[in-house]
Amino acid sequence: MSQNQYWQDKVVIVTGGASGMGRDVCLTLAARGARVVIGNRSAAAGEALLAEIRAAGGQALLRSTDVSRAADCEALVALAMDSYGRLDGAFNNAGLQRAFNPIHATPDADLSEVIDINLKGVLYMMKYEAAAMLRNGGGAIVNNASIFGLKAMPETAYYVASKHGIVGATRAAALDYATQGIRVNAVCPGPIKTPSYDRVTGGDDHICTTTGCPCTASASPARSLKPCSGCSPTRPPMSPAAPCRWMAAWSPSERGRQWRTRNDQSTQLCGGGNPAFGSLDGAGREAYRSAGRGGGSRPVRAPARRREVPAPAGHPHRGPGQHGHGLRAG
Repeated sequence: MSQNQYWQDKVVIVTGGASGMGRDVCLTLAARGARVVIGNRSAAAGEALLAEIRAAGGQALLRSTDVSRAADCEALVALAMDSYGRLDGAFNNAGLQRAFNPIHATPDADLSEVIDINLKGVLYMMKYEAAAMLRNGGGAIVNNASIFGLKAMPETAYYVASKHGIVGATRAAALDYATQGIRVNAVCPGPIKTPSYDRVTGGDDHICTTTGCPCTASASPARSLKPCSGCSPTRPPMSPAAPCRWMAAWSPSERGRQWRTRNDQSTQLCGGGNPAFGSLDGAGREAYRSAGRGGGSRPVRAPARRREVPAPAGHPHRGPGQHGHGLRAG
């Protein structure tokens, strides 16, 4: 089955759909025949995207949506169900980042806003999406996390916490619905050229290729730029169109490839298809085996657990007694 055949008349919700990654996903889905339900805080930007999709012959609906409000999230899912009678997929993409600050200097308003939108917004959307998908026999949810859902970055504790929370929520929700035909995954992209990225870099597309990651640039203009653990000093940021390949996470043919690393760009796909990612206990692994990747036909093979081994004497990471962790053996 071709991609266009697979997506024909599928109903998919995209939050934060009028900008950056969300916008490109909406356009690609609509071009492939999906019926896209767009949630976006800016009604003007959403209307412009809606007009563009319809002018190209696509099907789409729009609702002005603030994902930090449970009622808005419920109403967006209700729009999809009332208009099309089902919900097949969702890309929970809405999110934002505020100023770089160490945690003691982070304004309460920034902390609350980012947690409310990035983390609570994903939880609210999954709550209502899963309920709708249970009514129509299954579906697939993709949450947009970040490389900083797996690693850390200085002066963004509130943002890193929100993205780690998305990854954790994805793990748990994948287990919740593993036997009920709903697949739940998260994407963890590295640098993506979006309006948010441009606010950090000042619009310099080559800043990562020359001086490293701009993650600390905003905190102090006089500070030299240094690469962080999540960004590549050798590659420019990806186009927003790159996440369109992540839509394969919704496709049944992709259930066996639910974890990827894209070289040093650190674009990763994780969640419902990988028991090791959730550190499942025996019961969790058995649920996945029984479910066949959340509704698929083939069982999941649970990888062997890694074991902790002590570091050599004098090693800076000597072990749990000194630093809270040891070296890992595969």
